[in-house]
Amino acid sequence: MRAVWEGPGILRVAARPASDGAPVLTDGPMLDPLHERRRPGTFTLIEKDDELAMSEGSLTLVVDLATGRLSYRGPSGDPLFSELEADAVRLERRTPAGATDSAPGYRARLGLRLTDGEALYGLGRHEEGRLDRRGTTQCLYQHNLKVSVPFLASTRGWGLLWHGYSATTFQDDATGCRLRAACVPELDYFVLAGPGLHDVVRRFRRLTGAAPMPPRWAFVLHPVH
Repeated sequence: MRAVWEGPGILRVAARPASDGAPVLTDGPMLDPLHERRRPGTFTLIEKDDELAMSEGSLTLVVDLATGRLSYRGPSGDPLFSELEADAVRLERRTPAGATDSAPGYRARLGLRLTDGEALYGLGRHEEGRLDRRGTTQCLYQHNLKVSVPFLASTRGWGLLWHGYSATTFQDDATGCRLRAACVPELDYFVLAGPGLHDVVRRFRRLTGAAPMPPRWAFVLHPVH
């Protein structure tokens, strides 16, 4: 597992099976190649008998030294979210589907423990008519009337960008919140600090690039036939 500060309030976490070496942290088209993202700045590392905490002020990563379980805290030390108590991360080597299928990678799963009453927004544009993704299942893939964006923003002031390019399933129920990917080179995601949703979105734009404002002539009626 690797944890890298990409900038103020932006932490990248990646994992591979120990037998396959350290995560590579490869960038892809989801991330803005023109922006200077990696400005790690300074952070503090505090080791106690039962945990290791790494913080740069707005976000703290805590590692349980007995179980390896990760949890995240806000600037005042309040808990944001954590991995599930059991079977939180799973990486299964993918078996090629045939002779022409040579893509390496893993089936990946990340399980999270959220807070009761917390709302989750994001995942792109879908047709179910739901804004809050809590208690729902969503399959993320691109389609004519479906635009999937593997990004979640919480009303508790944090965000998560899942950095993967395969079909992905989001599921949230009474047992926890899970993201499952069909084929990724490694488990890879970004945690974005708040404290407000506007701060989360600002950091998301720093990672992926800012959308330009269209010219005035674009704000007219566009009939669809």
